[in-house]
Amino acid sequence: MKVSKKFDLSELSKYRKPILGIATLWIVLYHSWDLNFYESNFLNKYNLAESITDFRMIGDSGVDFFLFFSAFGLYFSLKKNNVLRRFYKRRLLRIFPELLVVSMIFYSFSPCKGLFDWFSKIFLFGFYSSGLPGGNHYWYFSLIIVLYLLFPILFRIIDIWDWKGTFVLITIVVACSYGLSIVNPQYFVMIDILTVRIPIFIVGIWFGKLAYNHTQISKTFIYFSIPISIVLIVISCVLRKNWLQNRPKFEFFDRYEYFLMVIVLSVVIVFFFSIFKLRLIKNCLSLIGEYSLEIYLLYEILYLNLRTVFKSSDKIGISYTFAILSITFVLSVILKQVNNVILQTQEINYKR
Repeated sequence: MKVSKKFDLSELSKYRKPILGIATLWIVLYHSWDLNFYESNFLNKYNLAESITDFRMIGDSGVDFFLFFSAFGLYFSLKKNNVLRRFYKRRLLRIFPELLVVSMIFYSFSPCKGLFDWFSKIFLFGFYSSGLPGGNHYWYFSLIIVLYLLFPILFRIIDIWDWKGTFVLITIVVACSYGLSIVNPQYFVMIDILTVRIPIFIVGIWFGKLAYNHTQISKTFIYFSIPISIVLIVISCVLRKNWLQNRPKFEFFDRYEYFLMVIVLSVVIVFFFSIFKLRLIKNCLSLIGEYSLEIYLLYEILYLNLRTVFKSSDKIGISYTFAILSITFVLSVILKQVNNVILQTQEINYKR
């Protein structure tokens, strides 16, 4: 049997959930604010505490994986069924019921500046006026809803002009972002956590097209990409650490280092999944990826608000992290099952 020398990018669709599982765990690691690896004698003995801490601090790149594979999946969805009314309805029903329930509970017990501030945070529009300083833990959804609204336009441009359309769109976004950083740096600082991540969403649409058309790339290219992916992780750790220490100076460039890392790492991990069985690992990661949205919604707010409930002598903070992750997973399953009932009801009504 002749072994193919090509790798089909449609494999990205097959292993999308395990990748989302990895991204979710990375975000969980990032949001585990009390973890202190310097308290571990074992890690200190082998000088690993700093490296693991640096790796943890680029865990917010998990959001970039979310955006990349969200756009990737949306391309398939709209390609198979281009009825926009159905497209928007399914997207909003997938996100809004869960988001509203969790955010209403969270912000009801969080300090708000009044009824309008409470509504602005729950319905997300407050982020664009106050940014992260306003305390909006759900900035990701403020961004994804806008990207959902723009998606049919982005889809059309990339579907027609392929990589050229992708390049032009990314150039426009980066140029506008840079212009905003010059014209209104105060406002840019408030929303740069959003603008810096739009390019990875755009390139995710393009990869969706490549995968849909079963575009193949050389396996030799992927073999070269393996050490490159490791180098990109190291570079991201170094740059992130340096930019956090010199944030005003590098404000515009912060988090752009994730762009190439996410693309290369996604292809490399999927390539490994395609050639090695790793059934148990794949199944576990797929299970976590299945509830990635719910875990993202719940984990950080539970972690921040249950500190007084769970007290442990564990100075590293691992036991507390596992306890919160376990609770988060159980609640995530319940939350998604309830939302699935809503989606199934709407699906039945649509077929009628």
